[in-house]
Amino acid sequence: MLALGVAVEGCSEFMTPLMSHIWPIIEAGLQDGDNSVRKATCIAVSCLCEWLEEECVAKHSVLVPVSSEVFLVLIAVLRCDAFR
Repeated sequence: MLALGVAVEGCSEFMTPLMSHIWPIIEAGLQDGDNSVRKATCIAVSCLCEWLEEECVAKHSVLVPVSSEVFLVLIAVLRCDAFR
């Protein structure tokens, strides 16, 4: 996932027509059970949003709910860590 996010910086014009193949991977990564996969996917999404704004805006209805869920889980984890 991290490589995908970093790769878009150097070849965003090449990646644009391929985004229909990449979005299912991103969506699966955001819903993965492993925290490190979700974290890497969030980083990849931030890179995609920087370089492929229009493509990301088109996925707003998917990215916002899933991202919100990921952030709520992160907050819950941080709260648990604060009480240890």
